[in-house]
Amino acid sequence: SAYWNYEKFIKYRESRISSLIGVNGSIYAIRKSDYVEIENDLISDLVEPLEIVRHGKKVIYEPEAISEEESSATYREEFERKIRIFTRTIHGLFRMKALLNPFQYVIFSIQLLIHKIFRYLMPFALLSAALSLIFLTDRFFYYILYCLMITTLIFAMIAKFTEYSAKRNWFFNVIYYSLTVNFALVLAWINVLKGKNITIWPTERGS
Repeated sequence: SAYWNYEKFIKYRESRISSLIGVNGSIYAIRKSDYVEIENDLISDLVEPLEIVRHGKKVIYEPEAISEEESSATYREEFERKIRIFTRTIHGLFRMKALLNPFQYVIFSIQLLIHKIFRYLMPFALLSAALSLIFLTDRFFYYILYCLMITTLIFAMIAKFTEYSAKRNWFFNVIYYSLTVNFALVLAWINVLKGKNITIWPTERGS
């Protein structure tokens, strides 16, 4: 819920400023005349709206449209889902890299850079920051930051090994979820660098 509330806020602002970058795969609509056929290996809820923008149209966020989905039952399910989504999204971003041209797409290119590209590079920024802190612990300020980093990792490990109780604790859950998402991003980048995409996967079904 913390992630979705943040994401909805961004989508609302993007829609007001220029156009949405991505949509919710479970509930989005396109005029038949504007629909663009995309390849099966691309993630439709990202590439389809990007194609709409590329053809000179705008994608609008409608806050009153409602869709209900069940969240993943376990961290493992969510982790595997994130790897799949991130892998397909990165492939999609490479395919639509022309939209990063600020001379042609102006504000939208900046939105795409900040919302997607920077976000998908976050794990490497975090790793760089963590390594830097190790070499800066002789300074008090950075020593405090280093201790906070270690404490965060400890909380994440507690959440990992006590999953049920951790999911009932908002603080532990947010920390562990954030680290899990960034690790999933690293594995997604590895998939992309290997030339691997994920086009078929089992769907979780309720009983």
